[in-house]
Amino acid sequence: MLSTLENAQPTIRNLHTAAILLKAVRVLTLDRQPNFTHLGLKTVSTGVSTDVLPTGGEVTLDFRQLALVYQPASGSTITIPISGQTQVDLLETLLQTIYSAELATIIPHGAGESYTEAMFKAAPSLVNRSQPKRQELGDSTPLTFDAQAAHDYADALYSIFTGIARFHARLSGSLTPAVVWPEHFDLSFLWFAGQADEQHPHLNFGFAPYSAGIETPYFYAYAYPYPAQYEAPMLPPGTRWNSEGWTGVVLPYAEIARQADPAAFVEASCAVIFRSLCALLG
Repeated sequence: MLSTLENAQPTIRNLHTAAILLKAVRVLTLDRQPNFTHLGLKTVSTGVSTDVLPTGGEVTLDFRQLALVYQPASGSTITIPISGQTQVDLLETLLQTIYSAELATIIPHGAGESYTEAMFKAAPSLVNRSQPKRQELGDSTPLTFDAQAAHDYADALYSIFTGIARFHARLSGSLTPAVVWPEHFDLSFLWFAGQADEQHPHLNFGFAPYSAGIETPYFYAYAYPYPAQYEAPMLPPGTRWNSEGWTGVVLPYAEIARQADPAAFVEASCAVIFRSLCALLG
């Protein structure tokens, strides 16, 4: 069983704020990829990471340590505590920490210049890459965390990722990797019924810690596009058909958390939902 994550929302939201820093690193160092997968973060047992960057380093947001952990291609690990720090200050510290090994060849940096401003100045000239967004990286509120809640969310996310990843591995056809999207902090992947483009028919399976109108964590799935006329599909026990704001399947996290083997439950639920949603794609 997993923690109920009761009262964990403030901690999860602040982890989300910190995770956006990893997105900035990825957009600076990786070319745009189909279906925006250059934005996605890798799920690890301790939290989320940039995955290995082109020069061999990796930055992890470690929920358990409440730290940004930088492992260069060679040399010692560097740990940056995040509790009590602002997103603005953490961005500057992170950029300075990784600059020599990861960014020096793409971002000119002058004496006395902040690394953050050097990033924003250089980013428009990086051909075939997305731009870091000032509005996402300007939070000056100190980040506070409940250490147990952060630890519990690491357990929950990795367990649900394990179930989704095992289901993902059994599918054939075109798929995106299962990644955490920094914009909404949700874990998801797409399965394509034909052409591997999000504008073409596909299914989406994911897990979100919250969203507009749903303030507690939940598993979700949906089809695109839906037929003009259809009946809501048959769903596994504990799930419901959502039609407010968006249309698809919702499986509340509480239902997952109470299972003896949450990962196996998620994997099995995905298989049933897949069959039901595929029928709506024709």
